[in-house]
Amino acid sequence: MTCLLHPAGLQTGFCGLLHVRELLSVRCIVSACLAAVLMSAQAGFGQSKSKVSEKCFVIRAEIGVRDDEKRTRICKSDIDRLLRAQIEPPLDWPRHQSERRINNCEEYLTTIGYEGYWSSRSDQAAEAPYMRTCALLVALRTAGHGRSLFKSASRAMSLASLPPTIAFHAATTAGVEELEQFAKQDMSARDLIAQKTFSRNNDISIRLLAVADVDGDGINDYIVERWYRCSGPCADSYQRVGYLSPRPGRRVMQWTPFDRNLIKLPNSAAESDAFLPALVAPSHSAPRRER
Repeated sequence: MTCLLHPAGLQTGFCGLLHVRELLSVRCIVSACLAAVLMSAQAGFGQSKSKVSEKCFVIRAEIGVRDDEKRTRICKSDIDRLLRAQIEPPLDWPRHQSERRINNCEEYLTTIGYEGYWSSRSDQAAEAPYMRTCALLVALRTAGHGRSLFKSASRAMSLASLPPTIAFHAATTAGVEELEQFAKQDMSARDLIAQKTFSRNNDISIRLLAVADVDGDGINDYIVERWYRCSGPCADSYQRVGYLSPRPGRRVMQWTPFDRNLIKLPNSAAESDAFLPALVAPSHSAPRRER
């Protein structure tokens, strides 16, 4: 006896059987049906997984959108809605007046501009959920999925991979330039701590928000929120959101803080499809092994 599957059975998930002879064994019918259903289910699973992975990103921290704080992923189809969704608490604009209330990312970016609200520690605390949420949404709007140069996110966020520019605080221009020089020399935060050039700064916290190819170089970047809160005889506090870029051939990632030139709503369809600009042209001459 011979049992054949009808092609339509594979497409619809139903078992269509062609009877080659008048009698077919029960075993043949059951086997054919199971095979058709299994093949159909596998094909559907592969399509669904591919579709999700191309258009959605895993979120590793809460966003500021009301009633949506606990979401674990953001899909590109959600972003326009989330840009108009309410953020808590609202911002008075002009600052400390009640002429207008800013309630979402679209209003914040078009009326105030990214990082345009705070001038004091209390103002910055109020602007923080807007900076974090709006930067993340704008970055993911044009981001893609690249290849990862690290085996895990925890490996990427270790002191061995973090540049001094994000791991340490500099209060002066000279201090900032010194940290930038160490980063150019491919020295990590761990290297400087081991050399006792700097001590580990517990006033700095770095939180991973999402992993995505932000600048379009084909390599996954790490979107992070960085807080500096002085715990000594001072009251300084400073928040930045940006992304860490792994670079082939180098141990240490590059830290790019977001600013109002990078985080803004697109003025045209061409801008809405463009990656955020890479500040350093990617070099692919020396591929690096996955760590």
